[in-house]
Amino acid sequence: MNLVGGVALSGSESTLQYMIVSYHLNGSLASIQPLTGELQLCPEHPARVGLFRQFGSQYENRCALSLQPLLTAPDTLFYDVFYVDNGKLFPVPVKNLNYREGGRLVNVDSSGVELTSPSARVVLHQRFVMYDNLSGRQGKTTSPPTILSYAVQTGLRVTMQSGSSSLIYPPLLVIRHSEREAVSLNDDLGSWSTVLFRAEYTKDLTSVWTAAEILFTLSLLTIGAVWLLHLWRMSLNYDVDHVNRKFLVEALSYLVLVASDILYWLVFIMCTYFLLFFKCQSTAFILLPLEDSQEEYVFTTVVIFVFFGKCFSICRVLWQQISVDLFFMDWEKPKLVSGNETGASSSVSVWRKLFVANEWNELATARNVNVDLLLIVLLFLLRGINLEYLATSQPSLSLTPGSASINILLRFAVSSGLIMLLSLAQLVYRQLVHHRLFAHQAAEFIDFMTMSNISAFVLDSNFHGYYIHGRTLHAFADSSMEEMTRQLHMERKEMVKERGLIGGKDTFEMFVTPDFRLHYISIFLEMAHLRRGLKPFSLAATTERGATKDQQGFRPGDDVALAKASAKLNRFLCSFIDRNSSTYSWAESERTFTQRVLDIPPAIRQSNMTLFYDDPNYKFTSLFLVGIEYQIVTFLAALYAVCDITFSNTFVSIMVVYAANQTLSYVRHHWGQINISKKTLVDERFLI
Repeated sequence: MNLVGGVALSGSESTLQYMIVSYHLNGSLASIQPLTGELQLCPEHPARVGLFRQFGSQYENRCALSLQPLLTAPDTLFYDVFYVDNGKLFPVPVKNLNYREGGRLVNVDSSGVELTSPSARVVLHQRFVMYDNLSGRQGKTTSPPTILSYAVQTGLRVTMQSGSSSLIYPPLLVIRHSEREAVSLNDDLGSWSTVLFRAEYTKDLTSVWTAAEILFTLSLLTIGAVWLLHLWRMSLNYDVDHVNRKFLVEALSYLVLVASDILYWLVFIMCTYFLLFFKCQSTAFILLPLEDSQEEYVFTTVVIFVFFGKCFSICRVLWQQISVDLFFMDWEKPKLVSGNETGASSSVSVWRKLFVANEWNELATARNVNVDLLLIVLLFLLRGINLEYLATSQPSLSLTPGSASINILLRFAVSSGLIMLLSLAQLVYRQLVHHRLFAHQAAEFIDFMTMSNISAFVLDSNFHGYYIHGRTLHAFADSSMEEMTRQLHMERKEMVKERGLIGGKDTFEMFVTPDFRLHYISIFLEMAHLRRGLKPFSLAATTERGATKDQQGFRPGDDVALAKASAKLNRFLCSFIDRNSSTYSWAESERTFTQRVLDIPPAIRQSNMTLFYDDPNYKFTSLFLVGIEYQIVTFLAALYAVCDITFSNTFVSIMVVYAANQTLSYVRHHWGQINISKKTLVDERFLI
């Protein structure tokens, strides 16, 4: 039998009408009245007790219920529920999940899960009880019950007819009972039970899930295509005849990165689709998947995979950043000592290199997205103005707390959407306002290097790296304030040539040849070997007061071998950049449009010279946190989503994300500082 009355998301037809008839044990009529809270054993606020009748709103009332009062509660009543359909009463069928035939449970499978398949054989009833404190009595009906039966789970399920936005099938009441011995209820801990009442509104979402499957298939194809492209890029500069573990780890790591990234956006698009169309619809075009359904299980599984994939990718990128090969090239020449007849030269000051190393260390943890500010604003939006209630399972934009249960798909769309919007707003501000009117840290760092007469040579992989040209235009950088002011004045008046290595260009992406790489590593390993062989240094033997704790461990200032090795690498790199090396040379090159779009590297293994590509967009910032802002934000968004699913608490989720971001910055700063000290020979105690 089909119902003829229609339903709607607003107006009088949005509230479903039920009548409930109660009977005593002897079959006599007890009452006939509109259904309110009779199906809910958990106490509920009077203003909320009827919310389950609001069409389209998923309602849930869950509590820890004390069972002792049910032993002495009024005698058991039997109920019939009727749906009011255009003034007519239609009996609501009841699916009792405890019903047995021949000792076998009929309405559930072997694992106790409700049978919901249309082809499954189920048995429906009409009359039911919410609790039974009569049948467990022995002897007289006035005897105390020995067994208490109660409805531990009750669900009122309303399903829309396929192809209709206003017609529904007859509602279905699903009940699962549980039993307790009266003796066990004397124990205070054993007298409690979790009881649930839920109102569910469903619609056939086959078309939606078909579209989701198509998107998922396209996502897998995209993941495969991007991964194969990356493998091809790797093979250009790799000996494919000798694939080793490093190659496989790199390939699998990139696969995890791409898969987690694309699946994150797939889940975000699907959840945003539900948020927009469910919340803004005027007719019942779409309803949400049921709570604890297969769809929610798939969603949770994908989000957890995305989180671990993002976590792995962030750890991998951090490891790459804190293990780059870095060397600061000092172009400064010794000054002749005036009045010295022998023509002796003064030594070159080390302070410029120390300052540059500290600026590099500071730039390593600089960010365009202020996560602390983002989380404060996010907390204000979610809890301050109740935007988190946009995720309630009701087809309206109401922000009233407690008006309906929170849906995890909508919650993901709201939280991730706000995180992305707040991050994007900060990035737009940085690019359009802050970098233009106030400060651009990367550009200022390059200016500082030029004034310090120091360049940076960085290799972040075997054959790839960056070169930042910081050679000054003046005779000396180690000068007085008066001389430095005069130098800046000359540059302003264009009295000297343009800064930069070639045509005003001072930042380059470079691809070095294997021979160059081997020679560079050989000199660097010479320094590393000498450094490991040094013994701790203490001033106690040379001063009367002895050395302080912070002074102990400094490398001895007269270690000639280490200084010579460092100077050797400095001379080699300076000679290479000046094109004075007869063995190693470089040339400026330009990528084609296809190479830029697909990020295709040159086949440097077949080249006889190092290639320099102009880097006007400061791609070298990928060595710092500011260069992986996208990866960090998506990782934090995935972490927030997992915490939200686990704790369902905005405050806890934000605190976990805050702690993760602080840990990220600390690890990058601490271990990056150690790497700077190890690779540039700047003592870690000078890095602040």
